[in-house]
Amino acid sequence: MNIEYIEGGFVQFYDNRVIEKIVYYVKYIKVGTKVIKISEKKTLASDIEKFVGTCIIHFHNKPLKELSNIAFSVYNRQYGMPVSEDGSKLFVGDWDKGLCCYDTTSGERLWKYRPAKVREIFVYPTYLVAVRAYASIIKLDIETGELISELRSGTLKDIYDLEYPYVLADSFRGKLCVIDVKSMSVVKDYGSIFKNKVINPLNCYSVVVTEATVQDNILVISGFESAPNGVDDNSFESDPFTRVIDDNFELV
Repeated sequence: MNIEYIEGGFVQFYDNRVIEKIVYYVKYIKVGTKVIKISEKKTLASDIEKFVGTCIIHFHNKPLKELSNIAFSVYNRQYGMPVSEDGSKLFVGDWDKGLCCYDTTSGERLWKYRPAKVREIFVYPTYLVAVRAYASIIKLDIETGELISELRSGTLKDIYDLEYPYVLADSFRGKLCVIDVKSMSVVKDYGSIFKNKVINPLNCYSVVVTEATVQDNILVISGFESAPNGVDDNSFESDPFTRVIDDNFELV
């Protein structure tokens, strides 16, 4: 599989499958009831979650499916489009219609999980784990799409892949947490992003995590922050940050 990145998204090419390419790009953002084209918008950390994009699946080089989704380039570059390990199944999360599994050879939809607002999807050998924004983390059987387990949270926005079987959840029940996807349980709790002085030392009004990594037992997060000292000045400016939030990330 060859991947060519393009502005605002990416294209994936398959060498031996019927799916020839997948185009995934940001179209606009919603701020309240107002819709703003992405080219007209400056970066604002608190608005990143409101980006709306489109995923177009091509079969035999003809657009077959077009699904709306939450999307932005950092997300696309970090996760790509989820495909099963054997390359036979493609998983597409849709903001309005749920999560669908497609056969990469025939283009046939194999199953659909209806609850919507799907964001990140992580694929494992026998199951997948996905985020339903502001609702839950779901664990589905990869063959049937049946729900295996669910962790509910009305504050959940995103999850980030760490060392298997762990993901970092932002924020689970109001807290930045590490979750074991095998047992679907919280194994580490860092508290509120805004109240944790290691995560938010400048007391920023807006803190958005975009990436999390573990190396040599050190957990590092990166993202954007704005409005220090808790003052929202309606500025569109935000600053990138990278911080070590755990220098002893040993979990058994």
